[in-house]
Amino acid sequence: MPNDSMQKFSSKLSARAAAELRAYARAHDRPVARVLDEAVREYLTRARLRPAFRSALADALDAHAQTLKSLEDA
Repeated sequence: MPNDSMQKFSSKLSARAAAELRAYARAHDRPVARVLDEAVREYLTRARLRPAFRSALADALDAHAQTLKSLEDA
């Protein structure tokens, strides 16, 4: 991310979230913009991975349905 240029962006946060964001940035001696950038990137990464995880989980559950059913009945 060091070579990634920052772009001015305007949005709104709840007062509580904004206060927590400023407090976190201050406690870790980091700019609010950098903390927010990292938080958004992490959120987007997880959001993209979520469907793949759900699909893999469904496949695994389908593949082992009989075993899971026998454990449920035990």
